[in-house]
Amino acid sequence: MKTLLNEQLSTGEHNVVWDGSDSNNKQASSGIYLYKLIFNSTTAIVRKCLLLK
Repeated sequence: MKTLLNEQLSTGEHNVVWDGSDSNNKQASSGIYLYKLIFNSTTAIVRKCLLLK
């Protein structure tokens, strides 16, 4: 598991780019990955992301 962003952001639209590396900075394999967005420490959204090389 890799944390891409762990800070409070102002209201509005934000973009976070994943470089395809894991927590050890090794390139992840092509495939389907899940990401989770947590709001106010309780509300979470889980979605799929497709990594193609």
